[in-house]
Amino acid sequence: MPTREQMIAELRAAQGQTQKPSREQMIAELKALKSPTVMGLKADPSMFEQHDLLGEGLELGARVLDFPGGLIRTGAAGLMGVAGKGDFKEALSGQAPTSAQYLERGGVSPGFEVPKDVPVVGGLTGRDVEGFALDVASDPLTLLSKGYRALRPAGGAVERAGENVYKSGLKNVDKQLSEKGKKPIADLLLEERKTGNMAKLSEDSQKIGAAAKKERDALYSQASDAGAVVDMTKVASGAREKLAKIRENPGMRDAADRLEEFLSKYEAEGFVDIQAVSDWKTALYDSLPQNAFGPNGKVKGPIKAFEKTLANDFKTAIEKSADDVAPGLGKKISQANEKMSTVIEAKKPFAREVRKEVTKNAVTQVDPMIATVGGGIGASLGGAPGALIGGGVAYGGKNLARAANSTGGRTRGGLLLKDIGSSGLIDSTGRRALIDYMKPKEKKK
Repeated sequence: MPTREQMIAELRAAQGQTQKPSREQMIAELKALKSPTVMGLKADPSMFEQHDLLGEGLELGARVLDFPGGLIRTGAAGLMGVAGKGDFKEALSGQAPTSAQYLERGGVSPGFEVPKDVPVVGGLTGRDVEGFALDVASDPLTLLSKGYRALRPAGGAVERAGENVYKSGLKNVDKQLSEKGKKPIADLLLEERKTGNMAKLSEDSQKIGAAAKKERDALYSQASDAGAVVDMTKVASGAREKLAKIRENPGMRDAADRLEEFLSKYEAEGFVDIQAVSDWKTALYDSLPQNAFGPNGKVKGPIKAFEKTLANDFKTAIEKSADDVAPGLGKKISQANEKMSTVIEAKKPFAREVRKEVTKNAVTQVDPMIATVGGGIGASLGGAPGALIGGGVAYGGKNLARAANSTGGRTRGGLLLKDIGSSGLIDSTGRRALIDYMKPKEKKK
């Protein structure tokens, strides 16, 4: 069975129509035929009724979408004295006049006008463009959708794509952080809207770490002033479990005895200020060698696992003591410490990536080949001048692509995409275009 579009095309051709009829006209023409036949096939008249019902459903959808924006622009038009008596009634039914119509009533000139014979945009005026922009701006969902991805499917997809592009520029650093169980540095840098090459991003990350330390120290002071202390006799529950596990091994009982003595010295300190406990925690983490960590940050070896567990016990005790004097303070301390830890662990991976950028040849082995090919093409078209231009264009294009693929290009481009997606304009503009398309023709005069 032919499609609806094919049937309409056949009818239009038979009637010699040159101007595209409206949806209502097409349905009326098809329904007027008692037994429409297209390309030798008999069509079912009920299908045209279904299309009519679909059209009514689309118009109802347009009314629902346009209801909040219609009330706002009609109210504004009323304040300016250009809203008619029946406009408010139409606004309540989701059929408010467009901003372009209100502008026309207010005496705003059409401005430029696209010739009517231009496809798609023929007959469009400057006033229509301004009106469309005002329709988008008056839609409450335009502002609301900036914070809610569910209300902006297209913009949300663009935003996520931008985040992925941004993070791809730092994938090597983040991979090495993941191996040590740390969160991506890309998340911190993206949150702070930092862009540039590896050297600049490395410098920016250190600034983020310094700011986090300053914040953490201020939180420690706040907790200490409120009376927060750590009872060292109750801290090492996790480490004690690890110690018991080590002692089960006959060959490691001597080591277990030494660890017991080591642990007892901490417990003997009694009540200790959280800043001092934090310093001990840092020293424990620093005592773990680089080769202590396996895939995903898992500590290798029972003694190394004991040290890490004890450091985690200290961390938990600090946060709990802070929460005891000020609920929520422990979480803030944890977040600041997490930032610092990520930045510290990212320092060496950043240094390696910076060296790669510095030592990367500005001219690679393939550059002369690219320039030669481009020059050959240019010479065939324009002799010696063409050869120079062709070679330059080819070489320049290659390096432009290289720049776009660099860390600087990815972070700048990714952030731009994210901003475009989160702005709410993609979905708001699309929603307005859909409303205008679905609305009855008489409402778009």
